[in-house]
Amino acid sequence: ALATPVRDQTLKKGTHSAIWNTKAVSNGTYEAELSAMGRGGNEGLETVPIKISRDTSAPKITNVNTSGDYSTEKANITYTINESADVTVEIKNSKGKVVGILSERQFNKGSQSATWNFKNMSNGIFTVKISAKDESDNRETISTKISIRKTTGIVTANELSIKESRNASSETIGNLYKDQAVTILAQQDEWYKVKKGSKFGYVSKKHIKK
Repeated sequence: ALATPVRDQTLKKGTHSAIWNTKAVSNGTYEAELSAMGRGGNEGLETVPIKISRDTSAPKITNVNTSGDYSTEKANITYTINESADVTVEIKNSKGKVVGILSERQFNKGSQSATWNFKNMSNGIFTVKISAKDESDNRETISTKISIRKTTGIVTANELSIKESRNASSETIGNLYKDQAVTILAQQDEWYKVKKGSKFGYVSKKHIKK
């Protein structure tokens, strides 16, 4: 016998139940044998088939796509899972260090997405690792690469003001100086949206050389 969930118990007439932990057995059909003896010594015997059909297939992660938007400094990561699962999305740098965890929770099957804010990241190749685990502890993990290539410009003016908005009369939030490097996030009309250190603002396009 693989297991004896109930042994030599005295039970009153009526409906009863027994629990068999099937975690250690393989898929297949098994027989449960039920025997009972009444007070008069009469014995009843019955066998019942039990079919174990446990999910052994790992979740499938497909349609993985990554896209970055330098104007917002955010990347969108989309993917599809074929069953409900606990999903973790991690970002690792070129040295294998985790620099971002985008989600760690259960998702329903279907198309999903996660957003990575790469504001504080330097240029480089990063790895997006997506792991999904279903209710039967089957796990699937896939990885894909995402490239961060922020455009760098060099200041040509002796001094260049970083403006709060695309207006020469708007508030100055910082200054750049000749031959300084600056990260260009986007071009909007005659202005570049730039990042210098932790500051974001706008500078006149004519004073920046790519």
